[in-house]
Amino acid sequence: MDLPFNIDSELYWSVIFPVVIALSRVVDVIFGTFWIVLVIQGRKFLATIFGFFEVLIWVMVAGQVMGQLNNFSYYIAWALGFAIGTFIGMTIEEKISLGSGITSPNSLYTIENVRSVYQANSFVQDDRQITFFRRVFPRGKSK
Repeated sequence: MDLPFNIDSELYWSVIFPVVIALSRVVDVIFGTFWIVLVIQGRKFLATIFGFFEVLIWVMVAGQVMGQLNNFSYYIAWALGFAIGTFIGMTIEEKISLGSGITSPNSLYTIENVRSVYQANSFVQDDRQITFFRRVFPRGKSK
């Protein structure tokens, strides 16, 4: 394979390409972070766009990494890109407040998906879980 700009092949595959893998993963994970927030908010169109590019980048980079399974530096680049992408994605999302609730002059409202709550000194769970539990372990009269 002819490399651009007369780059040494060993330098490219051992240094430059792992950096490209890491940077691609950073972008991929940032897109994934925004995708999750957009899906939770029900923003179908934007979530679809972010999801498309997230998976496109992932497939392209994963294909390259899988083609060179004997190169440990690619594994490190992959994991480092994921970690940095998680940090940067969360930081960017926090700065633009895409995932926060509606704000007013004196309060902040957030909407959370509640699965279980504490109520009147008893633990109340999602009804589906209780129904399933009762079907599997029905209450019987003790003898």
